[in-house]
Order: sequence, then C-alpha cells, then structure tokens
Amino acid sequence: MARHSALTLEQCFERFYASSLLKQQTRNGCRSAWRHLMAMLGQDCSLDVLGVEHIERLQGMMRTATSKRGRPFSDRSIRTTVMSIGQVCKWAVRARLMTANPVHNADKIRPVKRKPDPYTMAEVSELVVTLRGSAERGIEPIRFEDPTTNLRLAAMIFVAMSDPRLNEITNLRRCDIDLEARVIHIRARVDTPPTWWEWHTKNRENRTVPIFDQEAEILRELLATCDWEYPIIRKSTCLHYQERIGQLTEWQRYCPYTDFHTQLRRVWKKTNWRLRAEHKPEIPIRGGLPFHGIRKTSATEMVRAGVSTGACQRLLGHATDELTRTVYIGLNQEAADLAAGRTALNTLPKIG
Repeated sequence: MARHSALTLEQCFERFYASSLLKQQTRNGCRSAWRHLMAMLGQDCSLDVLGVEHIERLQGMMRTATSKRGRPFSDRSIRTTVMSIGQVCKWAVRARLMTANPVHNADKIRPVKRKPDPYTMAEVSELVVTLRGSAERGIEPIRFEDPTTNLRLAAMIFVAMSDPRLNEITNLRRCDIDLEARVIHIRARVDTPPTWWEWHTKNRENRTVPIFDQEAEILRELLATCDWEYPIIRKSTCLHYQERIGQLTEWQRYCPYTDFHTQLRRVWKKTNWRLRAEHKPEIPIRGGLPFHGIRKTSATEMVRAGVSTGACQRLLGHATDELTRTVYIGLNQEAADLAAGRTALNTLPKIG
C-alpha cells in the first residue's frame, strides 16, 4: 500500500482517533500530546516532515514552558507526552502512513523514578479497625448511609492485599470468588447482552490471585450479606448498570464504583482523628490516591516473606519484573534475596 504523504498532522490524528482500538481515555491523552506537537510545527504541517529532531525539540520547549496552571512541566509529564505521541506514530506506521516511528530513536527524557512508599501493615490494620470497629479497644465503626458500605470497603482493602487492581476489584462477580479453592479469577468480558459490562483489565489478560484466611472470612460475610451479582459495588449502582448494558460510557465500564475514593478518604480522616487522640502518628495518603499504596504493601510484604519478584509480578499483572521491583517493592532487593536464600538454606537437613 502506498504511503499517504499528503496527510497533515491534524488529518493523521483524526484518522487515529477514529480507528484506533485504544481506550478512549488513552486516546484523549494522545490528543493532548499531539496538540503540543501541532502547536510547535503547525497543524497543516505534513506528516512526512516529522522526525527525531522534532521530538527532541519538543522536549526542550516543554522544559522551558509552563502548563495552563502556570507550573513548569515535570520530566514525568514531558516523557508521558512524548510516549503518547509515540502511540500515534506507532499506529501510523502500522497503517503505512509513516515509514518509522521517530519516538523510538529520540533521546527521551528519563525522569527520576519514585521510591516505593507502601503502607505498613499496622497502618492498614488501623484503617480496617475504623471500618469494622474493635470491641477490645472500645472503638465504634465509622457510619455510612448504606449499612453495607463498611463491609464492602473492608473487603476491598483485604482483596487489594491479594494484588488485584481497583477496577478489577470493583468488577468482581460472585462467580469469580472461589472460597473453596481460595482463589479469585480475574477475567476479561465484553459489554454486550446478555453479559455484563466490560471489564477493562489493564493488560487484558486473565489471571488468578490467591485468597488468604482473613480475606476469606470477610468475603464469606460479604457474599452472605449482598445478594446482587457484583457484591463490591452498591446494589443501586449494580441494578442501574444492568439496565444500561451496551450503553455505558468507558469510565463506567472501567470503574463503576464512582465514590470509592471519597468514602475511603473519609475513613482516612476518621482514622487520623482517632490516632491523634491516642498520640500516635497519622497515616498519610501516599501517591495522591489512598487505595493504590495497598497493592505496594502487599508486594512488599510478600517479598519480605520470601516470595520471588517473578511471582509478585504475575500476581500484580505487570509486564516486567523491573516495574515490580522499582515501583512496588519498598525493600532493599539484595537484602531481601539474601534473607530468602538464608531461610531456604536453613531448612535443609543437617549436614554431618
């Protein structure tokens, strides 16, 4: 097929947005990045002109520019912009609109990786105490309008310790939770009748994660209390979405539990009030979102217990173990490997 050399940058992106199979949220991010490129080169610039030097020039311009909020662009924002442009160019190469992806050979900015900052098990325990209460400590559980909210939020925290992502947890169906085999099945689905709404797993692959004892207890209680198909979300939300199968927006299919972070922030606030009264250190919300750090806690504790990073990678659903090691595990990896090896060697039969 011949190349369409007459295409402009604007025309190329219009074709990409209309035909790409990427999620709408991802395509919107690509649109924002492509606008930066068109602002530099002009929207009528020919696609054939785009080269490595333009990608590197865009990075330099963004380093000296400011965002709409008047703040300088961070290295992480600049790299995200460049990688989004790369996604459009990748599509264009596959569509034979370009011969090569200029982002591949560009000298891309490498932002400093954030050090993993997981919650401690003591901090996670305090959050569960706020939700469930403690007769021994004389602590009453936090109250919500929906009486099942405490149980569902506590179940989400326990399930997160098994490593599923937030949208994978909120989309769990009753049949996905196998308490006899002590596993949770994470499966991809399609938003077409008579099935339910689509499950946007990030890597779009099915996988199975384990259930530990405390998690099994609270899930058993949750399934006994909630009689609808998706026990992690509110019944009213579940029934409303069932009536609109095939008509849901991408975000509704991705994460139907829309007020989860609002409710969890309220739990955080209540917990810190109690900890201040007890003269204990407060629990900060790490990484901007209260939930995601719990996955890092799980990965860190598993490695501390001797689980390999390869096993953690598979449970977390990551493409590479480098992401698991550098972003999710808050331990000195060498020290953890030595400790795991020492433990394994100590289990060997006595010599001599």
